[in-house]
Amino acid sequence: MTRDLEDRAYFVKSSKREGLAPHAFSLTLKDPSLDYGKFYDFLDKRGIECKRNFGSMPTQHGAFKHLGHKLGEFPEAEFVGDNGLHFGIHQFLSKDDMSYASEVIHEYFSKKIMI
Repeated sequence: MTRDLEDRAYFVKSSKREGLAPHAFSLTLKDPSLDYGKFYDFLDKRGIECKRNFGSMPTQHGAFKHLGHKLGEFPEAEFVGDNGLHFGIHQFLSKDDMSYASEVIHEYFSKKIMI
């Protein structure tokens, strides 16, 4: 699903020696001009649920305001928070569900490439 999109987005990579049981699939846009908000809306309108990555960073969530951190203190994490999505994974997802999500993600990127 992702190898052909690695020029457009970052994906979590694991090694062969890791045993992962992911609860989500993450995708972070490499180029902010690909527009996180429009991407999110594009997916939502096609029935694909996702959430913002790292919305709980101390500089990106009001609940942590009392800690006194300032925007820019965590540039890499803030970039992921501003440009990343995660898609929930659960035992009821079928191969058809995953194929559909892949097709829709590819559709968005192909439209953005043509613009």
